[in-house]
Amino acid sequence: MIKYIDPFLEENTSSFCDFFERLDKKMLVSLTNCKEYIRLTKECEKIKLQYPNLVEIIESAEATNDIYTKEEIQALATYIYNQHKISNYEIYEMYKIGSAECLQWLMITNLL
Repeated sequence: MIKYIDPFLEENTSSFCDFFERLDKKMLVSLTNCKEYIRLTKECEKIKLQYPNLVEIIESAEATNDIYTKEEIQALATYIYNQHKISNYEIYEMYKIGSAECLQWLMITNLL
């Protein structure tokens, strides 16, 4: 007879949290070796330092000024584009790690 495991019990939830934390660490370690990811991250930080008026828009999605310069708007567009690419790198890396973890689990349980 198969025993039902309730995923929402506290003991099981903490196991899932550990699992996701481990996946995040693996993803970050992998991404620190990706030169393009690091370049995009540094460029976003540079934009935030160079244009302090944009930090409010970036962090709170609220525009406090009525007028922004063309240069600030271009910097914001670059920031958003870079963040989109960063997100794609993170999603792809999580997919690769998740697939590897899934294959390992299938092999351990003799389902593969």
